[in-house]
Amino acid sequence: MKVQRVVLIVFFLFVFSGALLAQRSLPSEDVGVEEKLGNFVPLDIPFLNEMGDTVYLRDLITRPTLLSLIYYRCPGICSPLISGIVDVLDKVDLKPGVEYQVLTVSFDERDTPQLSRQKKKNYLLAFSHPFP
Repeated sequence: MKVQRVVLIVFFLFVFSGALLAQRSLPSEDVGVEEKLGNFVPLDIPFLNEMGDTVYLRDLITRPTLLSLIYYRCPGICSPLISGIVDVLDKVDLKPGVEYQVLTVSFDERDTPQLSRQKKKNYLLAFSHPFP
């Protein structure tokens, strides 16, 4: 009987502490999507390229552009997303670098230019034809 009470008490403490932790980790603001239909991304936003140089969208976007927003250490969807882009672009009859371009931007400030170069190299090797 005492063992059952102890187990029951431990169980309720575990559930209660989990609920408290979950409450603490919830954001204080509402989470959602704020659509900005019809707006444009400012072209003067600075980024670091894979060499560590500061570049601006204004200088990078010179033709129709596929822009993918990811982070390189993403445990879930980012790698399959880029792999899917490679698969699709490998089948497109358009000339990359001439008729369109692809920009992949990490939104994780901890991602380094070195990691960017490594990922770029890996994905470029996945194409069956040369990709600029």
